[in-house]
Amino acid sequence: MTPIEGVLTRAALPLNKELNLSEAFSAIDASPDIEATVVQLRNLIGVTHLVYHSSKLGVSPSVDPYIRLTYPSAWIKRYLLRGYVHIDPVLREGFQRSLPFDWSELKITTPEEFELLKDALDHGIGPHGLSIPLRSKQGHRALFSMTSSGPREEWDAFWLVNLQDVREIGYRLHRRVISELRLQNQLVVPLGKILCASRKLFFGHAAVCPFLSEAITQAK
Repeated sequence: MTPIEGVLTRAALPLNKELNLSEAFSAIDASPDIEATVVQLRNLIGVTHLVYHSSKLGVSPSVDPYIRLTYPSAWIKRYLLRGYVHIDPVLREGFQRSLPFDWSELKITTPEEFELLKDALDHGIGPHGLSIPLRSKQGHRALFSMTSSGPREEWDAFWLVNLQDVREIGYRLHRRVISELRLQNQLVVPLGKILCASRKLFFGHAAVCPFLSEAITQAK
């Protein structure tokens, strides 16, 4: 399917059939921030797009969401403005499952879900996707997802060989995010209690997820 006119898409690149775990781990540990890290991981693995989706509370993805991704800004804006988070079958399944799953396994049950997937494809997301549910020992959940616009045979062959390595990369990233969130909570919560006590501060969506809020602002 041809992407809609005016939407820039990332060309399909050959998947990296010889993943270098030490290089990926180094990117996760040494990169200045998680946003830069997901871009580096996308390039190292060779996928079209990569998404890390979690919650600052480690529970539902809609509660204090923490998201870092490489999707085009046009799709991020559309996804948020159309409320796709409430009907996204990848999120629905991803935060219920414990094992990796290919998006071709998803059961699309409503016209709204079908329209979401068609819209995503029109914006350069897919057609192939795979998500890896992550869960820390303390129960902090996340979803590590990748998409590709390359040939299906190449996609299947890549995961047959590299699924376990990519899963280890996801868990390494997950541990770093959790570590950073714990540090942020130690610094922010005491101040938040003081400010909230005076009822002069409202923690809106921009405070919870400034990256996505900025995308909405730019879309206006």
